[in-house]
Amino acid sequence: MLMASCGLMPPEPKHLYAGPPRPAEQLATLSEGARGWIHVVAVDGQPVVDPVLGAARLTQGLLVPAGVRTVKVRYMNFDNYTLGTTGAKLTLATSEAVLEVNAAAGHSYVLRGQRRGDKYDFWFDDKGKLYNQACLSDEMYSRKYLRKEAVSDC
Repeated sequence: MLMASCGLMPPEPKHLYAGPPRPAEQLATLSEGARGWIHVVAVDGQPVVDPVLGAARLTQGLLVPAGVRTVKVRYMNFDNYTLGTTGAKLTLATSEAVLEVNAAAGHSYVLRGQRRGDKYDFWFDDKGKLYNQACLSDEMYSRKYLRKEAVSDC
């Protein structure tokens, strides 16, 4: 029951800076978008990966100070690799990269990627200033960009 109730909690932004809360217009938001197979692993050397899930799940973006940010990203390949005779499956990261993002105050950036063979190309889409932060949730981003549904205000 506890596990089910955690799934009902709305995603919140994760603050990746020290000190007191800052106004949104002073920060940039990095988002994993639909979070399908690509994830932000660390920002400026600060890990954001959940050790169990392997990704920064249940966030509505990673809030960072404006400026050049170094972002480590990963593509997780969930192909079925069998280990030994137990039939256990292994999840392999087939591609990692370090990107520099010149994060402008008030802007939202969504991680995107494209598979090319067994590797991935990564980039961040700049959604501009005052982008609707509700559109950064996994559900809304999946509806708009993966399922191509009309989503108001996104």
